[in-house]
Amino acid sequence: MSMTDQVFRAVREVPLLRGLSDKQVQSIASKAERIVYESGDVLLERDTVCEAATIIVAGDAEDVSSLDDMPDPIGAGSVLAEMAMVVDIEAATTVVAKTNIKALRIHQADLIAELSDDPAMSERLIDEVTARLRSVAADLETIETSLATEQPRLLAITHATASPNGEPGLAPH
Repeated sequence: MSMTDQVFRAVREVPLLRGLSDKQVQSIASKAERIVYESGDVLLERDTVCEAATIIVAGDAEDVSSLDDMPDPIGAGSVLAEMAMVVDIEAATTVVAKTNIKALRIHQADLIAELSDDPAMSERLIDEVTARLRSVAADLETIETSLATEQPRLLAITHATASPNGEPGLAPH
């Protein structure tokens, strides 16, 4: 497979870009920065502003922000900071190359220029982002309902385990 085909396929698989025409994907792919990370290089650093999404084409990385001291593996086909293609975001995690990595970076400025030139692409991305926001809102509503249902039970447990002075804790036996 040629490098051009490999880049096209990698960009085609980015969830935010699914549904775009081959011509639109090719236009984005042609502007993607090709980059190589060496083992130990930081691909993404927690709490830093991201202005580009990174697509791992080949190689392995690790999310070293895991709370359990076990890095989470990240492999080929993974997209880091996907929404950074359209808005500035802060990285929620730190990702480090475990092996040498071939990657693509799609910079926000390049995608915004594409969107300015292609109203159909803009509509497609707006639809995708809107669908994601609706999904998040539905998930939050489900959580809110679950919490409201559990609140009386949790309050009863808290009161049952309160110390004699009313502080939460275990009541003496």
